[in-house]
Amino acid sequence: MPKQSDSAVRRRQATATWCYRLLVGLGAALALLHSAASWAGNEDEYREGLSLYMRGDVVGAMNKLRPGAQAGHAPSQVLLAQLLEAAGLLPEAAGHYRRAAEAGNAEGQYALGAMLAEGRGLDRDEATARQWIERAVTAGHAGAINYLAQSYMRGGLGLAPPRSAEAPGLVTIRQAAAGGHLPAIDYLAQGYRSGAFGEVDLKQAEAFEAQAEKLRAVGKRARPAKK
Repeated sequence: MPKQSDSAVRRRQATATWCYRLLVGLGAALALLHSAASWAGNEDEYREGLSLYMRGDVVGAMNKLRPGAQAGHAPSQVLLAQLLEAAGLLPEAAGHYRRAAEAGNAEGQYALGAMLAEGRGLDRDEATARQWIERAVTAGHAGAINYLAQSYMRGGLGLAPPRSAEAPGLVTIRQAAAGGHLPAIDYLAQGYRSGAFGEVDLKQAEAFEAQAEKLRAVGKRARPAKK
């Protein structure tokens, strides 16, 4: 067998490397296409499940959502968990919330944290509950922000009410107030007026009182008139 030149050997090696990289790239592309198709299918089933729920067919909605939830589609997991929770099937609901939470879904994180905090469907665990709720807060979830603010105000989740302007709880309570959470607004108004966060600050107290008054006025206008 004739001896191959070094350049021929290098060309063969380069060709083999190119073919290998091409096959790897094609495999990755096919896997990505398959994943995208699966996600699209799960998204369609989620929308159908949501539509069934909105029409009052809860059982049909659950059946439509289960395949996507089992495949790891977080919106399906969360909606299915909400329906299960409403039906009193708390341990199963908690399982779907947990899978969504672990995938980074803020609604799942908040709901799982709330269930752990309150011992619903799971053993009560305030420390773990706080971790999940804080993750949802970091993601900007309004419900989680309000829940954590309430916990600071009431001393829940092992948290202490803020006693200074630098207290971390005050930041969360102000976040909730900025989102229109009336209990947080009232809490801040009273705290700044009484000096609970340090010195009395009438300017801030009056600003929060005015905000609360506006929200209450809007609420009154939105209520249906009594016959």
